[in-house]
Amino acid sequence: MGVFGKRIAPLGSPRRAPLAARLPRSAVQGTYTWIAPFHDLLAHLVEPAARAALLELAAVTDGEYILEVGVGTGLTFRQLVDQNPSGRTIGVEYTPAMLKQAKRRLGTSRHAYNLTEGTAFDLTFGGGTFDLIVSSYMLDMYGNADTALILSEFYRVLKPGGRVALCHMAVPESRTESIWDLAYRAHPALLGGCRGVSLTAPIANAGFVVREALRVTYRTFPSEVIVAERQ
Repeated sequence: MGVFGKRIAPLGSPRRAPLAARLPRSAVQGTYTWIAPFHDLLAHLVEPAARAALLELAAVTDGEYILEVGVGTGLTFRQLVDQNPSGRTIGVEYTPAMLKQAKRRLGTSRHAYNLTEGTAFDLTFGGGTFDLIVSSYMLDMYGNADTALILSEFYRVLKPGGRVALCHMAVPESRTESIWDLAYRAHPALLGGCRGVSLTAPIANAGFVVREALRVTYRTFPSEVIVAERQ
């Protein structure tokens, strides 16, 4: 399709280095507190194609034990719950204002679920607990050291043979995609602290084997969608 359409392609190496992370970890909760009422507007404008690809590649099997980390307002979490009615689906969110929106969205669900406040850096679950971990548009907020810490937590609580399914902003490659870099440079909080990153190497360094990886661009917004397996 055209510049503002949807493009899906195999994920390759980025043509340039990502921008440095500029939103301090201490500012994340405050940033998302004021973003919460408006979050879904931007998400619906630029994220639906990547989120759909994430759910397709995650390949939920009903009856699994699933964790979503950084549920935000519950856009993906609601679909995970609907696809896993016989299993257990748990969501963790760091910002109370975002968690409140997620609980409102899930309030009409006919299926069991659990939503709780927590941090990706210290998941309160035993090792080898989950069949599937999902996270969307969270790891693109953090620098290399923080990303490594989060991925090590994902590895710890995932069962051997379990999957991690991730979706995040990709490094822009074209002039039209680069408008998102310009917005981030101007004020990181405009994008919730998210900027384009390349995570295939950090995922492999954390001990996972990448099984599927796509680059999805929708309305100029580039995303990576990656599914990897714990050995």
